[in-house]
Amino acid sequence: MLKQVNAQTGEIIAVSTPFRILAGSLVLTSPRQGEKLKVGTKKAIRWNYDNINTFDLQLSLNGGKDWMPIDFNVKAAPKSYDWMVPNANTVNAVIRAIYNGDPQLEYSRTPEFEITGATDIDDPAKYGYEINSISPNPFRYETQVRFTIPRQENVNIYLYDMNGQKIATIAENQMFSAGENAVVIKGDNLASGMYMLRINVGMFNLVREIIYIK
Repeated sequence: MLKQVNAQTGEIIAVSTPFRILAGSLVLTSPRQGEKLKVGTKKAIRWNYDNINTFDLQLSLNGGKDWMPIDFNVKAAPKSYDWMVPNANTVNAVIRAIYNGDPQLEYSRTPEFEITGATDIDDPAKYGYEINSISPNPFRYETQVRFTIPRQENVNIYLYDMNGQKIATIAENQMFSAGENAVVIKGDNLASGMYMLRINVGMFNLVREIIYIK
């Protein structure tokens, strides 16, 4: 918050609304403007940084209008992240780095680049990726999420509120076996309402609504 004060009288003339200032700095250097990336290939996201330990990476396919997570709590020190290019055709892809899941606290974003080679895989279940059940839903104390993946893979599972803010980390970079798996979500520290469960695995984001009732 900033205050404008009359130097002679000490009278407060104006007060700004509260705001936060990011400590440290991070500048994304890759992908570059206009670079063409192919679906299913690995691309190194690169950056330079100062006085930062971790940050979150997000992707937009429409020039920054909407965002989806790439990964959370990315370590800054390696200055590089191996990213699997998702299945989406766009000439307006953008990647940004933000602080602690807060879209208002953005370090940097790339210029727009292109993704090509997408195939028609609208239904992840065709490829063996599926949320089988969430039971009970709505839930009061805890609920069990059962999901299927076709092969052993690292999986990220997060819970978001309806404003897109990450509320809970259920699993992060955790290896799950091929076939059906299960995780439990507890209602501790949740407010009553609707949430979005997101399971990120491979090139897919599996999303399902969950309702918590106290």
